[in-house]
Amino acid sequence: MLPRLLLPFFVLLLLFPGICVKGAANGLSLWLFTLVPTFFPFLFLSNLMISYRMTDKISSVLSHIMRPLFRISAQGCYIVLMGFLCGYPMGAKLCGDFVAAGYISKEEGEYLITFCNNPSPMFLIGYIMSECMHESFSHILILTLFYATPIFTGILLAKLPFSPYYHKKTDFNRGKLNNSANFTKDMRTFAVIQKSMLDAFQTLLYLGGYVILFNILSVLCFNLFQGLPMLNYIFAGFLEMTTGAMYLKSCGLTPTIINLLIPLTTIFGGCSTLAQTKAMLTDSKISIWHYLLGKILQVVVFSLGYFFLLRWI
Repeated sequence: MLPRLLLPFFVLLLLFPGICVKGAANGLSLWLFTLVPTFFPFLFLSNLMISYRMTDKISSVLSHIMRPLFRISAQGCYIVLMGFLCGYPMGAKLCGDFVAAGYISKEEGEYLITFCNNPSPMFLIGYIMSECMHESFSHILILTLFYATPIFTGILLAKLPFSPYYHKKTDFNRGKLNNSANFTKDMRTFAVIQKSMLDAFQTLLYLGGYVILFNILSVLCFNLFQGLPMLNYIFAGFLEMTTGAMYLKSCGLTPTIINLLIPLTTIFGGCSTLAQTKAMLTDSKISIWHYLLGKILQVVVFSLGYFFLLRWI
């Protein structure tokens, strides 16, 4: 399918060079001034912690709370924590890294990816709720619903007998460590720092490429379908959540509907986040369908929670 789309996309680049440059500039600005300063410290430090097995200490503390809820290994607890705090696609990045290194099994990675890859609190509070959503509910209520949704989804998938991720044991079997999991034994400190830094920049380059590409597509759609504004807003949210949320804010629908559509767009993450997640999972061989299943369930759970708030609060 992709080869068939390349020629039309190339033609659009030739026909609308100014629009494409504007989209690329927007994406580059978002990547350089937002994603790089936000994610680089987390990526770099997380790589160092994984290399030196420091995640074991954090995981052992978290496991007392998370194991009974999700029935995951101690290492899986660290992935859940970072996936909730650090934003897209940190949860997917850690899932892929931990499975590839042998810290967790592939089966556990497939389960974790259904709920551990989420927007960060900083992004939700500083942009989505402050800049895009109308103030019909308390920010605390909306933020609680945002994070209760993946937690509930994870518990549901782990404990329902008909779930593909259901397991009767208290946790997944620990993955068998391969040689790459212990590479720091034979490496000096500077070599570990260098490898962690290079890995962080490689991840950021992946993210930057996808952000720029989908910003170009988003701007093209917005200009091509000017006579169909509602279609524009749907496309924008479907392609890239940051731009889409801002477009949805001014789409002309009622505040109640807008305050539902923007969180649903953020929970799904858009095609840009989907592509980023797929890239982060490549080495682990985890199918992107596990991620999509989790996101569909989260959209349903959030919608039900939102209508409950409308009815009772």
